[in-house]
Amino acid sequence: MEQWNTLLNNLLFSLKGSGNWPMDDLAMEKTKSAFLMKIGESLQEKWEISCTATEDDVDVFMSGYAFRLKILHERGLGLVQRQGNAHVKHVLSSDKKLFVRGQHSSMINGLRGRYPIYGPVAR
Repeated sequence: MEQWNTLLNNLLFSLKGSGNWPMDDLAMEKTKSAFLMKIGESLQEKWEISCTATEDDVDVFMSGYAFRLKILHERGLGLVQRQGNAHVKHVLSSDKKLFVRGQHSSMINGLRGRYPIYGPVAR
C-alpha cells in the first residue's frame, strides 16, 4: 500500500450540516466510518471494483489508477481544540487541505452559477 500513497488521487465527500447528524464527536466519527465501509462494500459487490475500506478512507484501484475516498465534516476539523489532552484526535494537514479545496470548489461553482460567463472566460 505504501507504493500507492504518492499516486493516490484524493476524492472528497463533504457532509453538509444538518440537525440529523450526531452531536457527539465520537458518534460522528463512527457514522463517517460506517459510510466508508458501506461505500467500499457497495463498490466491491455491485460494481466489482477492487478497493480497500478502512475506518478513515477507502482506497479504490481501477484501470491502473488509485483513488482515496475520504469523508470530511466541518466539525471533524475542530476536534483537536475541543477534546482534552488525554484523547486528542489529530486532524491531518492533508484533511485540512482537502477541506479548503472543497470550499474553494464550492465558491468557484457559486461564481459560475451567478455569472455564467465566468466558466468560459476562466478556462
